[in-house]
Amino acid sequence: MKWYHWFIPPLLGLAAYLAAGEVRPVVKEAAVPVRAAERRAEPERSDVKGVIGEFKQQWEVVKKLAADEDAVMPVADLRAKTLALRQACETLPEGADRGRVRDLNSRLAAAIRELGRRQGAEALEAIDAENDRQRHAAMAGWAEVEPEAVFKAVIASERRGSCSSDTLMKLLQGQAEAGNAALKRACAEVRWELFRDLPGDPFSNNGLKIPEDAGARPWIESGAARALAEQGVGINNLFHVWAKRDPAAALAQAFDWPGSGRSEIMDVLGAGLNDPERAEQIRAALEALPAEQFSKVTGAVGEYRESRTTFGDDVAKTFPMLVATKKEEGGP
Repeated sequence: MKWYHWFIPPLLGLAAYLAAGEVRPVVKEAAVPVRAAERRAEPERSDVKGVIGEFKQQWEVVKKLAADEDAVMPVADLRAKTLALRQACETLPEGADRGRVRDLNSRLAAAIRELGRRQGAEALEAIDAENDRQRHAAMAGWAEVEPEAVFKAVIASERRGSCSSDTLMKLLQGQAEAGNAALKRACAEVRWELFRDLPGDPFSNNGLKIPEDAGARPWIESGAARALAEQGVGINNLFHVWAKRDPAAALAQAFDWPGSGRSEIMDVLGAGLNDPERAEQIRAALEALPAEQFSKVTGAVGEYRESRTTFGDDVAKTFPMLVATKKEEGGP
């Protein structure tokens, strides 16, 4: 179905839309269901991370297609489309094809996001009146055009999870552009108890994540990341992003980071995978560690390997110096 079909009078367009039996991307129709069916026919893969990556890539394509379609619709048609998609989601039979479920939900989120982008607070009020689970999509769209207004709405809200963690991080990154003091002040204004343990995107761990191209420097230099960690609020990829720019500094801080454990150390080591130059920098930092800290690193790697994670094995292959011997482990 092409985007221009939506210029049929709204009721006729909606009828045609729902009568099609499926809501599909604008081009390459049925791409997601077909790929899902093909995937079910393939032998089981041990690379779980790779499979999840494929799902995520397909989902992002569907969302992009839906956003392109929505951008040219009149608001009235866009609102009608959200009603149709919501109804389609609510009437899906139990056990419906996961590709179709994902497609419908992605298109609904894209339509609501576009409404948020165009109508801001008005779209949010309409969503809240309907008690719609897609509130985060409206907030994300609104934040694209009025980030300051959205941040004020977030810090004033009594609502649990008034926006997604991804939108919140984008708002905070915007504050970082105003300087370290602005970032630290903004972090202090957020009521973090309202953002803990929220249900989220099945392809993410639903926490704060620094954009890979942004870097960790503002978060470190401002003290914002440490202040959050002291409150029990972590940034999931902080040490990984930090280690990509300054692995020695990241490793040095991993040992006494508030609430620290083996995950910060492993995030630093993970930054050296598939990057020989960075891996060499990390090896040099490891060799300079005191014996006690080096032992903590080898222990972290050992625990990951015992849990049979491919990540632990990959780290051990890249840094064989961290593989403890039987004697070091207390064996005969």
